[in-house]
Amino acid sequence: MSISPRKDFRQCSWVPKGSEEQLNLGLDLIAYAYTSRHSSLTDEIATLAAKVKELSLKLREAEDKAAESQLLLQDLTQKGSQLDDDREQMTVALQKLKAENEYLQNLANNVKSTISVPQQSSESPPIRYREEYFH
Repeated sequence: MSISPRKDFRQCSWVPKGSEEQLNLGLDLIAYAYTSRHSSLTDEIATLAAKVKELSLKLREAEDKAAESQLLLQDLTQKGSQLDDDREQMTVALQKLKAENEYLQNLANNVKSTISVPQQSSESPPIRYREEYFH
């Protein structure tokens, strides 16, 4: 069983004539190809490792910002809830004050109508009020 070469190198001037030399040249070419491939892959690995490190740093920064944003959101949500509670309390207090104001206005009107000077009749003497009651 013979192995046929992929290309006939007999006419190539750079190929050595002896089989031992041809084997050494072939092994050197294979070693050079592996060394070259190893070097390019090592460079690519270093480039990818640097990219991974950069992206990891960016990811960490993004996670930190997300955590800060989450805390800010929680804080603002609490403040919003507190403001909503305060608004509810103020609404209730305002309604009570309006009702109290209406009550006091009605009371003032009743008092004014009660103490207003009555119409004089011909039979009764005029009623005099002291000025200090009205100030």
